[in-house]
Amino acid sequence: ILTGLPASGKSWLGAQLARALGWPLLDKDAFLEALYDQEGFSDMAGRQDQSRRADRAFLTAAASTTKAVLVSFWRPLDSTGASGTPLADLLDAPHQEICCLCPVETARHRFQTRSRHPGHLDASRSTADMSRQFTDYAARLPLLPGAIRVDTSKPVDVAALVASQD
Repeated sequence: ILTGLPASGKSWLGAQLARALGWPLLDKDAFLEALYDQEGFSDMAGRQDQSRRADRAFLTAAASTTKAVLVSFWRPLDSTGASGTPLADLLDAPHQEICCLCPVETARHRFQTRSRHPGHLDASRSTADMSRQFTDYAARLPLLPGAIRVDTSKPVDVAALVASQD
């Protein structure tokens, strides 16, 4: 399970780990973007509904496999907020959290300069709100005890990370 701030490198590292381990990659954004492509997208309320439906499809796919690399912006266990995939749904299965850590301003800058599906409505988020939300979320990372912490503000040695788990 890869955790971390938005734009902290979860999708990139998840793809590298899945390839190195020979496991499937399940990235919640792929499920969400498929909905955008099928249904279109409009406003934040509609996007929230699509996100919850993508969570259900993503978690169903995760439950149907014994080994996978799971990437999402996970909702902390103590959070009642609407943002993020509910982590509690996965806690009955064995897992390892790999927490992608980088400075809040690095993640915010990456977030504002990356190119993603327009259905995410990234351009509608203010810098101040984003910095505040990222700072709050970063204080809760990692989400679970025993997490592997990976500094994604610099290149990651994926082979060494995989070898450390053998």
